[in-house]
Amino acid sequence: IDVNAPVDYLNKAKEALKSGDYKRALEFAEKGDDAIEQLVKDYQEAEEAIKGLEQAVNDASESGIDAVAAAQTMAQAKETLEQKDYRKVALLVHKGLSEVEGLLYRMAMEHIEIAELVRNTGEKIGASMKEARDLFKDSVDSMKAKKFKQAATSSDSCAARAEALIKDHVSGFIMTVELATEQVEGIDPARPRELLTLAKQGFDQAEYDKSYEL
Repeated sequence: IDVNAPVDYLNKAKEALKSGDYKRALEFAEKGDDAIEQLVKDYQEAEEAIKGLEQAVNDASESGIDAVAAAQTMAQAKETLEQKDYRKVALLVHKGLSEVEGLLYRMAMEHIEIAELVRNTGEKIGASMKEARDLFKDSVDSMKAKKFKQAATSSDSCAARAEALIKDHVSGFIMTVELATEQVEGIDPARPRELLTLAKQGFDQAEYDKSYEL
């Protein structure tokens, strides 16, 4: 982008005006105005792009991600903006956003994998996981829309809800088995009580799948 274009058009307009070529002078003056408007527009767009990158870096930081490379790229983009090299600014912003996106994607995937593991555990032992499945779907949809922070939040909600459902399911199962053991006659209750004790210990330690299997 030629930042000197408006000045060149203005000088040409002055020369045309001096020579009495008013029509040409007006044409150069209008081109000068257009060039100034374009420069202002390009600067504002580059400035907004950098703000978008800065927000992305801040989002990563709030999620516990240290986006060092992206922050350095952002600093370089700001310096380039002052040099009025808007094309290079756009390239740097794209690079920085790609760096942040990659970091946020990996972070969100870690949360989704944990949520999926907990949800699958619940389904394995027969707990009702509908609420957890709905939250998991939200996290997957957010990933597809590249809303990685939202995906991580939905995944955490899914994992928490799934764990609560598993806990309720296993707790009720242990209580049922305990009552059944007490009512059965003609068998030695020592072994069932030993297994129930182990199951309760697993439950207290949040090892719900192991507790259920016992």
